[in-house]
Amino acid sequence: MSKLKLLIAFILISNFVKSQSVGDWNIHANMKDLKEAAISSNGVWAVSNGGAFRLNPSADTSFHILNKANGLISQNLTSIGVDKQNKIWIGSQEGYIIIYNQTTNSITNILDIFKSSKLRKRINDFYFSNDTAYVSTDFGLCLINTNNLTFYDTFIKLGSFPSESRIISTYRSGLVYSVTDNGVAIQKPGTTNLSAPESWNSYPFSSMDTVTSASKILIYNNQIVMGTNNGVFRFTNNSFSPYLLKGNSILDLAVSGNSLIAITSKKMFEYNGTQINQLFENQSITLSSVSVNENKTYYISSSNGLIEIKNNVAKYLAPKGPYNNQFINISVAGNGNLYVATGKDLFGVGFLEYDGTNWKRYSRESNPQIPSNAYYNVYAADDNSVYLSNWGYGVTIFKNGQFEVYTADNSDMVGIPINNKFLAIADVKLYSKKNVWIANHQSAARKQLSLLTPDKKWYHFSMTSPSLSEFDVLDKMVIDQNGT
Repeated sequence: MSKLKLLIAFILISNFVKSQSVGDWNIHANMKDLKEAAISSNGVWAVSNGGAFRLNPSADTSFHILNKANGLISQNLTSIGVDKQNKIWIGSQEGYIIIYNQTTNSITNILDIFKSSKLRKRINDFYFSNDTAYVSTDFGLCLINTNNLTFYDTFIKLGSFPSESRIISTYRSGLVYSVTDNGVAIQKPGTTNLSAPESWNSYPFSSMDTVTSASKILIYNNQIVMGTNNGVFRFTNNSFSPYLLKGNSILDLAVSGNSLIAITSKKMFEYNGTQINQLFENQSITLSSVSVNENKTYYISSSNGLIEIKNNVAKYLAPKGPYNNQFINISVAGNGNLYVATGKDLFGVGFLEYDGTNWKRYSRESNPQIPSNAYYNVYAADDNSVYLSNWGYGVTIFKNGQFEVYTADNSDMVGIPINNKFLAIADVKLYSKKNVWIANHQSAARKQLSLLTPDKKWYHFSMTSPSLSEFDVLDKMVIDQNGT
């Protein structure tokens, strides 16, 4: 079977549903799959591959959104931080550093890393100390002046670790501590030239008990602690040793008063100095970062939005948007509703509907009459009927909330040669006489084109000019003004 070739990460949709001026565009993107969150003086910021947003904690449904429609240079966002001036620093996969000034509502882009010759440019983490931003990247550690946005320096070889090792995160407390993908680099006391590898002590993961990776390093209770794939370690007597939560892969750490907060992909723990308490668990989603404000409210970035935990009550918060960012094919019905096909095979998650205000997902989980979620193509007609091409289970017709499904089992359409029950439909179109034309991607019977009439009669045709065999494939289909 042909591989999925196109994944559109977001879609610009003109608000054709409601009359607006020409050129008025919105970006509709899923912003629930969050990479990181950070607390500023006026809210909580989070980043995703659909843009960034700020939550106003006093109004759970109030979001300020940043995306390409209002100035972002990228939506493939990977990290976020807040400097001492309350400016928001956003990093991207491509190496962009985007700085949003909340006071002036303006955006400044730092393009140096993006324009560099480095092969890997991802921005992984921000840490701020006085007027310096410590920027952890896929090739080293960059120091940037937060006032004039100039680079102080870039360090690409820390200690004995290989040049251009990936820096996961950085912390400064007198000395600079950087977590790399090979181990931890710590500035030697008294050194100032951090460009020199000899200015760093190196602590490879191989010297630690079953540690192969780490996420965050910081100070808790006057000691350096680090989240690793095997619990929390602490730095004592010039070495790292197990401290808490052994056997848990720690993805992020935060300090709140006398407590250390740690998250795994499914759980959040608090260590109060004497005992460990589990504060949160959700096995159906993935957690990625944690922040805590002065009121002991926790904010966790997750694959299902921003989780706010206040007084032991969890809320899942995110701007309205589509279920995901896979827009393989789209079509607009006569009533203005937009329909989206999401993908073949395991990539598909059903089909999506947008009515101008809300997004809705139709899937096998919510609608058992749907044969599978692998909807590859969609055609919405003027009469508001929707024709969906399924990759394996034929054609689905959706109208007035009802489904008609035609597969290899209940129609004469024949699937692919190696499995004629696997009926992959490339395209469906409705002609003006209400005839439904169906392009079979690959037919073992060499009947690549099928016709379903309004009175439910079937006709099947071979392609003779040129002649197509059972191994030839069809893709998109167009009907001209003559019905050809």
